[in-house]
Amino acid sequence: MPGRMLLLILKLSNLFAGLLMQSAKIKYNWYYTVSLTVSSSYGSDIETKINYISVGENPPNAAFTASPTSGNYPLAVNFIDLSSGSVTSWSWTFGDGGTSTAENPSHQYNSAGNYAVSLTVSGP
Repeated sequence: MPGRMLLLILKLSNLFAGLLMQSAKIKYNWYYTVSLTVSSSYGSDIETKINYISVGENPPNAAFTASPTSGNYPLAVNFIDLSSGSVTSWSWTFGDGGTSTAENPSHQYNSAGNYAVSLTVSGP
């Protein structure tokens, strides 16, 4: 039916599943203590920061935005990944049977309805 409005509902699903998958992997983070020593003929001083530098992998956390989120169909929607952490793969489901593994996909909705979109990210 031309002219009907399409409403797109964005949901971050599988976030907890992604976090559980991450916790099953053994990750190593190394923490380094840094010291600065200043010396002159008047004396010396030292400043120490314990566990000041952290080196390791940041677990991925899914987040995204989309535009536009409503309009007449057919509606082309651009999805932008806002995930944080070490992300190496993306799995999108658009709620109408469509999927993508692109980082920032576009998707066209061809019928009116409410659609639940999900993004699952994973890292190294």
